[in-house]
Amino acid sequence: MNLTKLLNAKSIRYPFTSFCKQDFNNSSKFLIKEVAGMGGGHVTFEAHLDRKLISDNKYYYQEYIEGTVYSGVFLANGMDARLIGINQHLKPTQFSSKPFLYEGAITTNLDEKKNSDEINFVINKITKITKLFGLCGIDFIIDKSGSIYVVDVNPRPPSTFELHESKHSLFAAHIDCFEGKLSNNILPNHNKLYGHIIYYAKDDLAKFPSWPHWVKDIPEAGTKVSAGNPVCSIYAEANSPNEVKNLLYHRLRKIELSIKSINKL
Repeated sequence: MNLTKLLNAKSIRYPFTSFCKQDFNNSSKFLIKEVAGMGGGHVTFEAHLDRKLISDNKYYYQEYIEGTVYSGVFLANGMDARLIGINQHLKPTQFSSKPFLYEGAITTNLDEKKNSDEINFVINKITKITKLFGLCGIDFIIDKSGSIYVVDVNPRPPSTFELHESKHSLFAAHIDCFEGKLSNNILPNHNKLYGHIIYYAKDDLAKFPSWPHWVKDIPEAGTKVSAGNPVCSIYAEANSPNEVKNLLYHRLRKIELSIKSINKL
């Protein structure tokens, strides 16, 4: 059973998706996505894509849902699932040509308990039907009316799981899931909020500075990074979403200026 059939069977909302453009009426606003694409850089509106490529079977169409993009991290043991935490995605700003590129996220709590209950319902239904195991992720949108639309379920550890690490290792809990265990020791840290942002190269890069401790996923020595590719991940923690966001962008600008200056030498 594919995801759309599963969600339909359980009356769970999701953006209408099809390989056939004619399935959308003329008033529908829809996206074009590349099959098996990752990171959001492959997603665009129809008007922004070369029409010669649209008929290619590498692409499919999806209803555009306007709202706030979130993701969740959860553990699954093949029968039951446990929600570990929620992230709100940052709005892409680094490339105007890639309006849906994944640039980062900040940990958050959903405003209404019913939203958390709905996500818990979804991950438990999907886990039970598809026999999911381990640390997994779910992407969803909450629209202006408060309705939740499930966009994707990732049967693998998502990039945001590090934001939810505590004294009890999520990787250890991931391994335990394959033995049927579902850890109850993973407690969210409500004292701080955490976030990361990915810095993408605007030009081809061959030189890099000394990296601060709040930077990870750095290029290996001697590596060249082509324009448009990720250079590093920048991390921050603070007491409020705005503080985390401001610190992330401050650090992003700092890294960008440092890289620009060293590559002009």
